[in-house]
Amino acid sequence: MRLAFLLTCFLTLCTTAPSDAAPGAATSWPAGRTGMFAKRWVDAFAAGEDSMRAFLTTDMAAASLAERNVAARIVRYREMHDSYGRFQLEQVVKSEARVLTVKLLDAQAKSYDAVFTLEPQPPFKLKSVTLRTRKAGGHSLFGGFHH
Repeated sequence: MRLAFLLTCFLTLCTTAPSDAAPGAATSWPAGRTGMFAKRWVDAFAAGEDSMRAFLTTDMAAASLAERNVAARIVRYREMHDSYGRFQLEQVVKSEARVLTVKLLDAQAKSYDAVFTLEPQPPFKLKSVTLRTRKAGGHSLFGGFHH
């Protein structure tokens, strides 16, 4: 009887433990087209080069691919994957119809600001992905890539 009581208390504490997420912060991808593309990009990034190539071929805007083709983007993907490993959603910062700003965690749990932007006209594919890190000890943004 006492064991059952202790087990119940333990399980209650485990399931009601406070979250590390900021109050009101979303921890799942937002519904809608921008959230769908952002999640698919993160999933393709984690899955490997073939998945990223397929994503870029089907989901990137034609105008973006005209500026930098899939082959060039795959070269950058390899560099990024070697540096970051994989990403996971940490927090949704701002969600609009064509622009989604999130915080992503890399494989070492370092946080990055990511902005996913859709093209303004049909077929409304992904126009760009921008990843930024915060400069240590400062307020400015530096580095980053434009995918």
